[in-house]
Amino acid sequence: MRYAYYMYDMGTMDDYVVKLPKNTKPSLYNLDVMKNDMEAMFICYHIVSDFNEKLISYYDSKFLIEFVHAFVVEILSPDTPYKYFYGENFINGIYEKYNNNAGWKTGKDSQ
Repeated sequence: MRYAYYMYDMGTMDDYVVKLPKNTKPSLYNLDVMKNDMEAMFICYHIVSDFNEKLISYYDSKFLIEFVHAFVVEILSPDTPYKYFYGENFINGIYEKYNNNAGWKTGKDSQ
């Protein structure tokens, strides 16, 4: 589980979401750990892309899976207790979560 925060980049004038894991121990939260997480996210992105390429040949594009672009944000302010955050592009609209990596899911099959 992660805390999610809205972020506005005044340089690029873009909206983002930055995330920080809950129950984070500052001594264990560093770029090496984040690098491993980011590598897993990029692998997932490529798997989703391959899936979509195969799917589009047979089904309507409404079934395509979207995967957000993930990156690491460095906070330059010396006052912040955490220097690095996971970042994603901000998605406008209502966000409805259907599952998570811990096995939670919503819907008629979740009971």
